[in-house]
Amino acid sequence: MEEEANKVKEKASMKDFDTWLIRLLHEEGRLTLREIRKRWKADSLNNSNQNRDLPDRTFHNHKISIQKKYGLVIKCDMSDNTYYIDKSENNSASLNQIRFIAKIASDATIHAFSVDLEDRILFEVEPLVDEELFRRIVDAMKQKLYIKFNYQKYGQLSVSTREVAPYCLKMFRGRWYMLAASAKGVCKIYALDGRAKKVELTSHSYTLPKDFSAFDYFKDAFGVFTSGRPTKIRIKTFGKETDYWLSVPLHHSQRKVDEGEGFAIFELFLYPEAFEFKQELFSRINQIEVLEPQSLRNEMRELAQRILENYA
Repeated sequence: MEEEANKVKEKASMKDFDTWLIRLLHEEGRLTLREIRKRWKADSLNNSNQNRDLPDRTFHNHKISIQKKYGLVIKCDMSDNTYYIDKSENNSASLNQIRFIAKIASDATIHAFSVDLEDRILFEVEPLVDEELFRRIVDAMKQKLYIKFNYQKYGQLSVSTREVAPYCLKMFRGRWYMLAASAKGVCKIYALDGRAKKVELTSHSYTLPKDFSAFDYFKDAFGVFTSGRPTKIRIKTFGKETDYWLSVPLHHSQRKVDEGEGFAIFELFLYPEAFEFKQELFSRINQIEVLEPQSLRNEMRELAQRILENYA
């Protein structure tokens, strides 16, 4: 019985090896097989294997597995016998994908530690989404099939039936969203937090546009809002708020363009009408000043005026 239990544990830990290796090579760049073995032997994910060594055959099998599952090619530089992720070969795998996989591996490592520290390591609540619904959407994306589902917008009593081609999935602040196209090619965002129900795969196939890139589609978005026209936004921050903006940028386009005594000015390029972005600014209203565009500055002024009226 004990031997059987150990086999189960060994399989579970090796299941995490693929993502663990991707994270390791993503962070370290290049490592020899000897160095990889040493890291794996000491890692908490390998504890259930009594920190066993990593055989050559097992390592190379996982290299093949990583290429099949994630499209990531791990090569060996024969000049120094180091292994690395060859990004020139990973045409379908963006840096964001590698980072996402690396994050999964990091989460797995944390969970391994949390067995003995469960009351001292606190996790955020997982995104609320029906697992079967999510699985069917992913299956449809793999097979490039249209899906049919019921959708009910917040604040509406009616339920509509949609048939769309699922292009990609994006998570933002505890919610999963699906970008999907109608038969006419019109793209829309659908929230998967209870508004989408009863997903079914159809027999109708679709062709993903050759130039489609999920990253490019959302690169000027804050969250999932992509309506209107991306605009340059200038924000002035005061005091400690500047440190927050420097340590955790609101958007990948953010850059500091000026600073002075007790303030800094940042520029961003995104859709200014995004509701989530406005919410973010409103939550910092007493620590920032919107300089541009004028329309967004006016909205902030009107909000501040309403707050004053409420507390008059």
